[in-house]
Formats: sequence, structure tokens, C-alpha cells
Amino acid sequence: MIEIVGLSRVSNHKPNKSGDTILAYFDARVGVIELRGCALVSRNSKGLTVWEPKLHDIAKGPRAVVITDGTVKRDLKNAAAAIYRALGGEVDELAEAG
Repeated sequence: MIEIVGLSRVSNHKPNKSGDTILAYFDARVGVIELRGCALVSRNSKGLTVWEPKLHDIAKGPRAVVITDGTVKRDLKNAAAAIYRALGGEVDELAEAG
């Protein structure tokens, strides 16, 4: 079971060097694990994805958690995108397909 427990939309979002744009930051519970600091990302017109939380002390360091199950990652993305839209965020059709 996936539950989004908090989501903050990013205002005035801008793409990074790779063209990816962070739309929102969120926390989620996946079963008995709570993920704090995930990001809902529009991938340079290649669809939406979720970035797992980063280690706080290392700005360009590795992700603190890696989701290896594609189904869980997809379900997490869909749950976050639904909350994002409910809060007035817009996701274009192409991004949503990813």
C-alpha cells in the first residue's frame, strides 16, 4: 500500500541541466517504510518519474533509497501525480504517459 503523507508543489519550477523539472516534493509510506523528501519530476518530455530521497549531507551524493521494483515506483509516481493535480498542479498528457 502506498500513501502520500505530504506534498508541496514547487512554484516557478525550472528545468535542470538535463531538462528535468521538479514539480513537487513529497513524503510517502510504502508498507512499513516512510520515504521523506521524494520528488515528482517531469523528465524532459519523457514522462513523469519519482526521484527517491537524497542523503542530506551530500548535495550531489547518492540516493538514500533506491526503489528496484518498477511497479512500486510507478504506483508511487501515480499517487503523487494525483495529489499534485488535486492541489492545482498541471501535468501535460505527454509527461503523464511516462
